[in-house]
Amino acid sequence: MNKQVILLCTTLMVTLVLHTNLMQTSYAETCEDIKGEKKMPGKNHDDNNPSESKFMDMVFGKATICEVAYCYDNDECKGELDSDDHSEFKTTFVYEGSSDDQQDCLDYRYHLPDDGEKALQAYEIFDCAVGNY
Repeated sequence: MNKQVILLCTTLMVTLVLHTNLMQTSYAETCEDIKGEKKMPGKNHDDNNPSESKFMDMVFGKATICEVAYCYDNDECKGELDSDDHSEFKTTFVYEGSSDDQQDCLDYRYHLPDDGEKALQAYEIFDCAVGNY
């Protein structure tokens, strides 16, 4: 009887650990396509007027960190999240949908001084998205 209980407990623990790891892995987007497989045109486009309002709409909308990075890399959007935006930013899908390493990078980059102020620039979100920690 004791062996059956131990086996059942062990099986449950292993299942719980595997389920937790799979959930964490599927939750975060890694943006690997940005680093190599999907070549972003960057300078190869017609419009060279990046939009700050598009950046803010994406960050505070339903965009992923990879979509914001793609927008920045294609010179479609630019912007800055200052101290007034930061606490709300941490509840967005861009932040919550990113990996732990990306979140650590975003937090670190926010706390670096930009002209004496705490802020997070679009290029910093891009760098964190593609793994330039």
